[in-house]
Amino acid sequence: MGNTASMKEMNNLDVEKVIYNIIIVICFLFAANLFMYNVNEIYQTPAGSISLKDNWFFSREGKTVFSGSSNTVLLMNDREELPPGIYSLANDFLYFGEFENPVLVIPAMEGNGVRIVINGRTLAVYGDMERGRSSRWNTSHVVRIPENILKRGRNSLNLEVLSLYKLGIHSTPYIIDGRSHGYRLFALQFFSNYSILFIIGNIVALGFILILMGIRIGREGLSKTLIGIGLFILAAYMLDYQYIELLPVDYALLKKIIVSFSFLSPVMVLAGINIHMKNRIDIPGIISMVLFGAAAIYILTGPLDLISHEIRYGRVNWVYAFILLDCIWLFLSLWDKKSNLVMLAGLTFTGVIMIHDIGAYHSHGESILFFHYGVNFFIISLTYSVVGDSLNFYSALKEERRKFALAHEKTMIDALTGAFNRRVLQRIENLRCEYYSLLLIDLDRFKSINDNFGHFCGDRILKAVVQVCLQLIREEDYCIRLGGDEFVIFLPHCREEGALILADELKNRIRDIVIYDNEERIRFSCSIGVSEHEGQEINESLKIADKALYRAKVTRDTISL
Repeated sequence: MGNTASMKEMNNLDVEKVIYNIIIVICFLFAANLFMYNVNEIYQTPAGSISLKDNWFFSREGKTVFSGSSNTVLLMNDREELPPGIYSLANDFLYFGEFENPVLVIPAMEGNGVRIVINGRTLAVYGDMERGRSSRWNTSHVVRIPENILKRGRNSLNLEVLSLYKLGIHSTPYIIDGRSHGYRLFALQFFSNYSILFIIGNIVALGFILILMGIRIGREGLSKTLIGIGLFILAAYMLDYQYIELLPVDYALLKKIIVSFSFLSPVMVLAGINIHMKNRIDIPGIISMVLFGAAAIYILTGPLDLISHEIRYGRVNWVYAFILLDCIWLFLSLWDKKSNLVMLAGLTFTGVIMIHDIGAYHSHGESILFFHYGVNFFIISLTYSVVGDSLNFYSALKEERRKFALAHEKTMIDALTGAFNRRVLQRIENLRCEYYSLLLIDLDRFKSINDNFGHFCGDRILKAVVQVCLQLIREEDYCIRLGGDEFVIFLPHCREEGALILADELKNRIRDIVIYDNEERIRFSCSIGVSEHEGQEINESLKIADKALYRAKVTRDTISL
């Protein structure tokens, strides 16, 4: 029995769609790797530059603590050997006057403050060199070297770095000619320093849109509100990637709180995604949310010490994989939804980057991180999926409302003449028009026409009268058949003078109507009562217009106020 059910599911499988999805995954795997390769290239030492990769000496108070390649980051967990403080990262290099505009480039390094010194001359100081209250671990530095600083032959570079928990250089520093590598230097600073602000702005904007949508929808918008809140928390975490010269709080406290946001954000986002896609939170989603929540608590309850924080973060950052696993589960369970394909693309791209970053983090070597780019891509794809689903829902809802309005509109239309019927009076009442005029029209001797020529001929007359009225009135006016041969024309924001002009034109045009019955010409006239009103209910106004019509009927083919 089970085998039969499985075979049935296989037969119902849309093979073309599965193949299409696999192709999408492969394309975005390639795109993610291509993106990381190109950005990595920007961080690498370019041809024609002076590479400062080898012969580095890290020392403190004259004692060497490391010597070797620049692409090394040390976790200062041995406080006797590596206590927090100012370290000297020194390198000697040869220069033979190759460049017109020499520039020192430090793509990425650790430290809470740095003083850059060449041949005993200070070129720049970044961060807080006294207390370490600055966020600058992800920042690249491009420093122009003034004339007469470099000398032909051997030169010395010294980076005086205030390190509190990590010490080292992520990517090889180098000296390059700024005139011939302007684009590369701009790209390096953009990706390392400025793109973070763009990503934070993007996340905040998307979060604001989703929260606004969720609030306007009400209870059904809970999923969007949760995702929006999660994005705001994520934006706060992304400040960890932004260079901040001087923080208002201790760096260890900021690090603990802000990193916990990176685990709290997925709790909200996963809850929102699950509710949006399935109206409930599946078991994989619950497991993921519990793990992320536990990781946030684990980070927050740690001691106020950067080394302890870094060790704790290294123990739990693997849980990021669960947001990908949960979203993949949701995609597989609802894989036929078109907007989910976009989410799958975002997950694929982001998943590759996350795997790279977790590995790079634990390598303690040359580790350019791409987490913020992956997050931005995933957030855009996620928002597109959620907003796309919402737009499809609203489009369908709007179409249903349009059909309902059309059906409701038809109930207010007189089937014979095409004019409105009495039901439209309620709509007119709701207009709350400040002032308006009414034309109450009655056909003279209509009963005798019906008696002599039949109701079919009478119906043709009624239709002809409505056609004349519709030709003469404005788009915002209403032509209403009250019953039999009695009509009313509602003229919003029209004074008595304008109503009289229209009434006279109507009376003349109706008198000119000719209906033929067996080659016999039938002509007729009408009487019109005109009234102007301010703030009165429509039923009361009709009574006043009816009295005016009664006076006009005395002489017939006339207009009365």
